[in-house]
Amino acid sequence: NTPNAAATPDWTLPEQIEGLNLKSGLRRVNQNAKLYRTLLKTFIQSQADIPALIRSALDQGDVKSAERMAHTLKGAAANMSAENVQASAEQLEMAIRLALPRQQIDAEIATTAVVLNALSLELQRFLAADTTAALSSQTVVLPAEEMMLLYQNLLKLLQDYDASATDYILEFDAALHSGLGTHFAPIQSAINAFDFAAALSVLEEFLATSAQDKTTRLP
Repeated sequence: NTPNAAATPDWTLPEQIEGLNLKSGLRRVNQNAKLYRTLLKTFIQSQADIPALIRSALDQGDVKSAERMAHTLKGAAANMSAENVQASAEQLEMAIRLALPRQQIDAEIATTAVVLNALSLELQRFLAADTTAALSSQTVVLPAEEMMLLYQNLLKLLQDYDASATDYILEFDAALHSGLGTHFAPIQSAINAFDFAAALSVLEEFLATSAQDKTTRLP
């Protein structure tokens, strides 16, 4: 048994988004448009500041972290089929690895930032309706027994390393967001990255804390 799902926005994708290979991106998620849109939002939120962070790391002499961040951006862009960002991040990573003059590395950072910002703006316009719908539905509150059923269902999916956890957290986004509070974001991010072990750890911590709180409140 599963609680009734809250209304979800239209997940249809446009024919083209500048900077994305949509056909390739959808193939990576088995044509799951809902999941792809969520992953795109996570990508932009998590990677938007990377060029500035790379520059800051280099300013502090932390070349290893700068190269690692460029490599992570390249991989994340590849997973989204954001081909322009992927190509720029690859050039940046190589420039850092080869210890090219700082002026050349800075030029690669600037190019990567421009390409990433352009894609970010495209996606922000495209995903604005999703954000509005999500914000308007985040106050959904179910009875305690139904919320526990949601938690237990998600817990089982994560324990089984079941990829349908990605669909589940999308379907019950509003109720889970309200119920999990500050635990929701790290669980959602981990699931979207297919790091089910990390998501499971956060969910188990939440359930343990909730059970302890209930015990504390008993007379």
